[in-house]
Amino acid sequence: MNPLARTRRFSLRALLLWVVMVSMSFGMFQWAARSDSQLLWYLGISCLGFSAMLALIALQRCWRYTTAVFAVLLATYTAVYVGLSANGRYEPAAWGLDGVKWYAWAPAGFVRDYAWDGRIMIAFAPLYYLDQEFWHTERESESGRYPINRVPE
Repeated sequence: MNPLARTRRFSLRALLLWVVMVSMSFGMFQWAARSDSQLLWYLGISCLGFSAMLALIALQRCWRYTTAVFAVLLATYTAVYVGLSANGRYEPAAWGLDGVKWYAWAPAGFVRDYAWDGRIMIAFAPLYYLDQEFWHTERESESGRYPINRVPE
């Protein structure tokens, strides 16, 4: 067997390593934001770069299967967020001396007892950003179309 010949098998190990590297990079970004460390930002960026290289290698090995797996994972990721967002409501986002300054959209599970859960927000950050920009904007909070978790006076 020629060692340079490409295999046509799907590499589950490569996919799992890719998932671990992407998770590590987002963990580094969150840790860097808490500790204000540039080194952790650079480590997170390098983990993202390595995961992109790993994805390219996996795509070169067997692009059909890898693309199908990524498409299924992306569709599942999006479907989970849409399900959470369908059961969401506007929650207090900023507090001032007079009470709530503005409300922000919070899919189900993002807020508990007026405290935002940073872990789930980071996990769904791309879709949450798109949701905030295009569907559940700040202007929509007072329109009456969506439920609001009002703070008792």
